[in-house]
Amino acid sequence: MEPFVLRTERLVLDQPAASDVDDITAYCTDPVFEGFMTTPWPYERAHAEYFVNDYVRTGWESGREWTWAIREGERMPLLGVVGVRFLSAPSVGYWLGGPHRGRGIMPEALTVVIDAVFERTEAKLVRWECVAGNQASLRVAQKTGFRYAGAEPGMIPGRDDVAKDSWHGVLRRADTRDPQPGWPLLAERRFRAFADNAHYVNLRIVDERRCGGSPPRKKLTGHGSVPVPRQCRLLTFSPAAGGDSWPPDSFRATPARPGPGTP
Repeated sequence: MEPFVLRTERLVLDQPAASDVDDITAYCTDPVFEGFMTTPWPYERAHAEYFVNDYVRTGWESGREWTWAIREGERMPLLGVVGVRFLSAPSVGYWLGGPHRGRGIMPEALTVVIDAVFERTEAKLVRWECVAGNQASLRVAQKTGFRYAGAEPGMIPGRDDVAKDSWHGVLRRADTRDPQPGWPLLAERRFRAFADNAHYVNLRIVDERRCGGSPPRKKLTGHGSVPVPRQCRLLTFSPAAGGDSWPPDSFRATPARPGPGTP
């Protein structure tokens, strides 16, 4: 199989090159990769050189795997990597360098890759999987139109050759690309506020998690006071914003509901 270039309105997907080795090395040393990716760990420059010079090339030559570098234009720096591995059905995988996350790049890149699979093969569906807990990967799959297919051991083994607990999704040729219902609800920390007569509210932190339709599990993880408007009743913040620390680094307030008592 000869490699081919894909383009979107703002992206160019082409082949990783020797000039990308330093960027790949830097991105793949992100601690996120240790827990959620199958890339070597600790990641070294020699791994990136092998990836560019051997792994990508042999995947295309054999037809077993198509791999692209994601760029914001011709001859621009590498932002991340997206690929398709041809197992019992095509299975997509991807990663994006830390500085480039949160800009909608990966859903845009993944969409054009899926289009190419359906245009150039007879595949009836494309599969997605990620290690359970990889919420960023889950969001990309959800935005791209995959349907959640459950949690079970992954088809791609981890570094120790043992299949990890994974989330799975399926996108069929005839499916729309609209986000589909049925995905796990991701963890959110919720702050219930009890207003007093001052400009402070007493908060109790509840760690609420729900997955696959199961009832939420709640755990008290902290309490304290922060200065907020008296009208505030419900505060939320993501673990990334404040973790388990007190007080939280940031939060979002919603207006109080009318009437006495707690929310």
